[in-house]
Amino acid sequence: MRSLPPPGPPGSDTWLARTLLDRGLLDLETLRRLLGEARRGGAQSQSLAARVAREELVPPAALAEVLARAPWAGAPSSPPDPALGLDFGGHRLVRRLGAGGMGAVYLARHEATGASRAIKLLAPRDREDAVRFAREGEALARLRPHPNVVGVHACGAAHGRLYLVMDYAPGGSLAERLKPGPLPPEEAARTVEAVARGLAHAHAAGILHRDLKPANVLFDERGTPRLTDFGLARLAWEGSLTASGTVLGTPGSMPPEQISTPRAVDARSDVYGLGALLYEALTGHPPFRGTSVLAVLSKVLEDAPVPPAENAPGVPDWLDALCIAALEKDLAQRPPSAAAFADALARGASPARQGRSLPLAALAGASLLVLLLAALWAFAAPSPAPTPPEVT
Repeated sequence: MRSLPPPGPPGSDTWLARTLLDRGLLDLETLRRLLGEARRGGAQSQSLAARVAREELVPPAALAEVLARAPWAGAPSSPPDPALGLDFGGHRLVRRLGAGGMGAVYLARHEATGASRAIKLLAPRDREDAVRFAREGEALARLRPHPNVVGVHACGAAHGRLYLVMDYAPGGSLAERLKPGPLPPEEAARTVEAVARGLAHAHAAGILHRDLKPANVLFDERGTPRLTDFGLARLAWEGSLTASGTVLGTPGSMPPEQISTPRAVDARSDVYGLGALLYEALTGHPPFRGTSVLAVLSKVLEDAPVPPAENAPGVPDWLDALCIAALEKDLAQRPPSAAAFADALARGASPARQGRSLPLAALAGASLLVLLLAALWAFAAPSPAPTPPEVT
């Protein structure tokens, strides 16, 4: 049984109600009901936090984060963030949500409407950073609203930084949900199906994502999965942004062609990313792991993934086969599109493969690239330690 939050000091319910409402985690009608029940219960009534937790009205991680910042919880240990309180396009920064390879993300309040939004900030290191960030804004701006894609509202520059205003998804990320362990197969299939629907919507607009991973899947207040972080997105009809040869992406989840022949990347490369996402949701880890980036890249290029059912008993045969089909080395042997992959998940049956799988020996030449790519890798591993951690 999940433990309930302890009661706060007098007035804590009022503070919590206002905070949950301001952040869009609960609606006014629900809060009125909960506070009314608390008043009618008298001194023996549970606190608002306990009631919210008991009824599972707010994702546990989101509720814990709110309570950790309550006035009675003590001052945060980290120093104040100088960006807090700044205005970006009519949105005032409230608190920092996290940071990634392309910058920091903040919760912000729209001054005109009071709506909660997420704002990504970037202080560009060079022109390429600025162009890549602008490309993310351009890519998202091309998309019509979709329930499984985090929408963009505005982009611009202020206070020496570039910014992107997006929907706020308060339910945390898939990466957070996988910390305790893998998802049940049915939940994993439903989650990745929703992501695949959003990805198919992006593909229909000519946009490739190129960095599908659990951290880039967020959940809104209804628990709906939504794809985000198009920082490595590429318009399908354009060339690769990086001319220096630097490999971009997440090592254990990227398709082999993104390592060996980046110009060959197309929508089926994102299908591989969906397979890697499904694999991690089913097993708790990506398809390939190793003690260095070099080791992971070698496995991506040369090794066949261990079927998820061997790591997670209980995965049905059809789901196991579909996941492995998406992780084929040869693009032509994968499900043909994100929409087809989503449909297969919805049907509960894997699509038929066409032709024969490309022999792994055909990719042997690509392995010669690994030594060169390791030197160019954006996230190069440190010198090996006696017991190095795994890279994913």
